[in-house]
This record gives sequence, structure tokens and C-alpha cells, in this order.
Amino acid sequence: MNSKMLSLTGNILLVFVAVMSTFGALISAFGLPVNMTILLFIWGICSAVVSLVVKHFNGRGLLIFSGVVLIIIIWYFSDVINGAKLVINIITGLFSHWISIIPFFPDASETTENSTIFVAIAGLVLISLLGYTICLRRSTINTVIITFPLIFLTFVITRLQADTLALFGIISVYLTLLIVNAVSLSDYSTGERRTLPAFAAASVIMIIAYLFAPQADYVRNEQISLLGNRLKAAVTGSQSFGGMFRPSPDTSSYEHRWLQAGENDVWQFNRNHVSVADAGRQTISSRDLLEITVSTPGIFYIRGYSMLYFNGRSWWGDDDLFISDSDRTARSMPAMLASIYTAANPDTAPETFEMQIKRTGDFTPGISYKPYYNFTLNDNRAPDIFFYMHDGVLTYMKKLEEQWPKSYIDSLMAMTESNIAGLHDRYTVINEEEADILRQMAIDAGIDIYAPRAQIADAVSRYVISSSSYTLEPTMFIPDGEHFASYFLQNFREGYCIHFTTAAVLMLRSLDIPARFVSGYVLTVLPREANELIIVTDANAHSWVEVFYEDAGWLYLEVTPPGNHSIPPPRPHTPQVESEPSQSPGQDNINAPPPDTPDPDDYENGNRENGYITSREEPSLWSALPAWVRNSIIFAVSFTLLTAVLLIRRNIVLKRRDRLFRQKNTNTAALYVWRYLGRLEMPINEEANDIKELALKARFSQHRLTLDERNKMIDFAKKLTSEIYSERTLTGKIWMKYVLGL
Repeated sequence: MNSKMLSLTGNILLVFVAVMSTFGALISAFGLPVNMTILLFIWGICSAVVSLVVKHFNGRGLLIFSGVVLIIIIWYFSDVINGAKLVINIITGLFSHWISIIPFFPDASETTENSTIFVAIAGLVLISLLGYTICLRRSTINTVIITFPLIFLTFVITRLQADTLALFGIISVYLTLLIVNAVSLSDYSTGERRTLPAFAAASVIMIIAYLFAPQADYVRNEQISLLGNRLKAAVTGSQSFGGMFRPSPDTSSYEHRWLQAGENDVWQFNRNHVSVADAGRQTISSRDLLEITVSTPGIFYIRGYSMLYFNGRSWWGDDDLFISDSDRTARSMPAMLASIYTAANPDTAPETFEMQIKRTGDFTPGISYKPYYNFTLNDNRAPDIFFYMHDGVLTYMKKLEEQWPKSYIDSLMAMTESNIAGLHDRYTVINEEEADILRQMAIDAGIDIYAPRAQIADAVSRYVISSSSYTLEPTMFIPDGEHFASYFLQNFREGYCIHFTTAAVLMLRSLDIPARFVSGYVLTVLPREANELIIVTDANAHSWVEVFYEDAGWLYLEVTPPGNHSIPPPRPHTPQVESEPSQSPGQDNINAPPPDTPDPDDYENGNRENGYITSREEPSLWSALPAWVRNSIIFAVSFTLLTAVLLIRRNIVLKRRDRLFRQKNTNTAALYVWRYLGRLEMPINEEANDIKELALKARFSQHRLTLDERNKMIDFAKKLTSEIYSERTLTGKIWMKYVLGL
């Protein structure tokens, strides 16, 4: 490979890795719904084109490329705007957990295509800037200024963690530019040829750094976590500012996506981004979050919020941020049916109860916790009366159809359905490939996909529950490119509520049944606890499925196996007055009738006192070492590597300088010496004037300098370097010798 091709390849590689790493960090941290394959293809081609035109036209090619980018932006203007709104909505939504802001553009269209177009064009703009600063200027500081603000978004305030490869990639780019600039000695063309080897060296350094500090050991510093929690508490008004610097227990183990908590610090649900595939283990702190008083015993689901879209690994988009009229109607339909049934059948009416909910340690913004089922939604006024339906909403609906004239029921449903139009399509969104896999899995499991919706929902619930075991410490790893639900159900078969809920929602959607992910609390109230104050902790935090029925609205569905006492057995949706469909051979566990709802006395009180899992994974050999030992090893290795790099660099610089100073062309050699002297503090005396005259002669004369004249300049450079070096302090000597390369 000739020198020009080597230089061009190095430029292309640096530009491509810089844009890929910058946006890769942003995409991975915020879970942006984009098609990475398309982005990498576009950015790869454009990185090559920019590097070519910039070098060929000496920078003027950027005007051509920038014009093309502007045309693309104008051509896709509406898609770019919609994609920008979606990206901004996701990012500001995540930041709303930490600072008092309302997520921007809540009505942004949720499509992967729009967000991919926006991120792709934003990447093209970044490539234009990188083409100038890397290919023309080879400026480290300008590259940092251009790229770091986007990466910085993933570190400020939030607990988001960008992909490790993206962070190592951008650090490798910075390190490469530093190495090239240090070695090139102001000779741009020579330094450009060293870009590719320098990037290889930087990559090796990053790999070594990763081996000594693997991602599994990355933990936010305790004091940083503490300060972040206290700052947020002060901003949200949950704690006085004066208490920010009081010592508190370790909070480093509370790095969660679904639940974000720290003992004596702020606790909240994550309403905008629930990472499922990378959720890791769930830790229970058993801190007080709610105070509840309820008038009757039973098992109560306290609804918090729901999420709509799943991008393959994470739920994103707070579905309850702005509730539509259709969704409001669908959520109040069960209470409406209960009210109608109560008027017609006062002796067998659904039980009503009163519940008061007070938030104490739960600081999730914008949530109005409500039990099922009621008319009042998403406000701060707690309704007085709720309906508790022991036999299930669909059972009461079936009895109504038997008692009331069909014409009345039809007119009632027609009026209701006109208010809930469009919900079906909104809550059946799923990746087509994943849908095909899950649909086939349901068929193979003996689920009748043409049965009534309630029977399918119950069958899916039983299948998901029986497919895997419950644990708060799953050893889960979903490879990139794999679909979460099918991979979870077929391979890992262990997890906690968010894993089972996600798998069930996606399987229901694959069968064209509207469903969504819901979080809140589940509470078992014993008879002796009725009308008594009950403390709810994070052991009661739970997620479940809501299934949409055109004739009954949103109904909750339990899909998590009972791994601890806070998770009750599922309550069936299938009306009990109907007979179950015939069973297929070998599928008894799927189509068997679900267990009856147990008496609350059979369960402990929601794990509020004990029973939560506190065991930890066995630490690795590295993690088992004391912190001071690990820090000492990392410091020693880092210091040794840095010293080795400086010594090797020093040796390379000296050999190259000697070669340039003593080359055959004495005029060129003299100019290199003069360029080197320009980096020193030239004295003002007769000897220095003589050296200047020789440099001017080498630059403008048609005659070559003699060897003695060249050697005179070399000797002067060595003498001046020695004098300056002797006058420096120890730190100055190290800086001059190993950093400046003088």
C-alpha cells in the first residue's frame, strides 16, 4: 500500500469511527429507535467520499458535500423534523426524571424510519465537520469540541450508560490524533501516513484498558451517585439543600433502569426507558414508598403508568404522559360495566371498596396511582369508590348480555366503540420477524389463535408463566440482533416481572391482540389489615400486562410466575360461565383451567417485612480483591503503559529526527533543523544570526549547503537544547523531553 493510499485509509477510518462512536453512544444510552445497519452503511460511504473530496480539492470539496447534505435535508424535511421531535422527546423524557422539565414534543410520531433519517442526516453534518478538522487540520481539540457534547449528554445527571465500544472508539480517535501530532513534528504529510498505525496502537491500548477494567466492574463512584441523588432531591423539593452532603449508606448497587433507587435517597420508576434485555439483577431495598388504607381485604393492583413501544431490547415512550380520550374511555369501561350491572343486579353486584393512597418515598413524577377499577383517571383527586370484581370483568359482561335485550347491549357497545376507535392498531405494533416467531411458538404450544380473545389471553398467560422460572438475579444476556421475547422464552427461561410482562405483551401483539406494558404495585391485604395503615415498599413494585377488549376496555393480566409472595396467581379473563376449549394432547399445562383466586389469608403481607431476595452473585476474583488493591494494580499498569509509550515515542522521535537532520539533501536537512529550532527559545546573539543566515540560504539559494554548514546548524540545535534542558525543573525536563519531544 503506497503512502497516499495509507494516508487516505487512515483519514476515512478516523472520520467513520468518530461519527459511529459519537452517535453510537447517544443511541445506546437513550435507546433511540433507529436502524443501525442503514446508518453504518450511509456513514461508511459518506466518510470515504468526504475524505476523498477534501484531500483532492484541498477543502473546497466540503462545499460540494455540504450542499448535497442541504439538499437531502430539504428533500426529507418533514421526516427530519418528525425524527428530531421523536429523538428530543425521548432524551428530554429521560432527563425529566432528574430535572423539572416536561418532555418536549409529546405528540411526536413514533416511527423508526423518521428517527433513522434524522440521525443519519445529523451524522452527515458531523462528517462534514470531521472532514475539515481531521482530514485538513488534524486537530485534536476541534475533534473533541465537535463530538464530545453529544457524548456528554449520556453522563449528565442521568444514570444512563453508553455502549462501551462506542466510548472506547471515540477515545481511540482522540488518542490517535494526539499520537500523530506528537510524532509528526509539524510535518503534516508524514504524520498523515502514520494515522493508521497510530490508530492501531490506540486500539491496542484501549483493549488492554478494557481487560484490566471490564464493563462488569463499571460502577458509578459512590460520592458521585450520592451527590447526584441529593441534587435531584433538592431540585424536586423532596429534600432540603442543606442535607445534600450528609453521609449516607452505599448507593452503588441501585443502578437500575426500571427502578431507580438508593437508600435514604430518591426512589422512582423509570417512565421513559425500561431496559429489559440488559436489566440485570433487581435489588430490593425495602424502603417505604406508599401509605395505603383500604376498606376491604383482597389482592389489589395499584396502577402507575404504561409503556407503548418496544425497540427489541427496551420499552420507551411514556404512554400515560398525555392520555387520549379513547384511552380514557377504554380505561373507565370496566367501572362503567360494573355500574350498569350493579343497577340491574344489586344482590350480586361487584364489591366496592374505598382506598386512600399517600406517596411517601416514591418520587416518580407525574403519576397518580389508582387501583382497578374506577372512573377517575390521571388526576390528583383520589376517587372514593372503586369496583373489586372477584369473578372478572368479562364474567359480568357475559351476565349482562344474558339479562339485557341484545338491542340494548348492541347500541351501548356501538356508542362505546366509537369512542375507542384506533386503539387496536396502536397497541399491536411489533417487529414482523419477531411476530412470526412468537406466533409459531404459540401454535406449537397448543394455543388456539382463533379462539375468543379472552381465551387466548389466558392461554398466553399460562404459557409464559410455565415457560420460565422467577428470579431477581437472572444471568441473562441477549445477543445483539436477537429478538428479546423469543430468545427469552426459548433460551434463558428465568427472569422477573419486566421480562415476563414484555414476553407476554409481544406474544399477544403477534396474535393481533392489543396489549401494553404496565408498572405499579401489587398489594395483598389481609382481613385484619382492612382499614389499617399499610406500608408499601419496593418489594411490592411490579409490572403486568393490560389487554384491550372492545366490549370491556383495558383489563389487567398477570403473567409472572409466583417467585415470591408479592406476586399473586393469575386471575383469568375467560368468563367462568363458559366452558374451556378442548385440550390438545400433551398441552395440559397450557389449556388447563387457571387456579382460583386464593384467599388473601393464604399469603403473607406482600413481603413488606421480609421475604425479599437479598442474595448476591458470587464475585469474580478481580471483584473479590480489596478496592485499594484493585486501584493500585490499575494505577501501576497504567503508569507502566504510559511510561512505555513515552519511552518508545521518545526513541522513535530521536531516530526520525536524526534521519531528517542528516539526509543527503543538506538544504532540506537544514530546513528541518531550522523548523526544530523554531520550537525552542532562540537567543538573540551573533551565533544565532549566523544560523538564521544559513537557513535563509538553504531556503532561497540555488546552491546547497556544505556538510560543515549543515553540521554547524545541527551542533547549534543540540547545544541550545542542552542549555534549555539544564535550566528546567524536573517537571519541565520531563515535559520537554517526553511530551514535547525536544
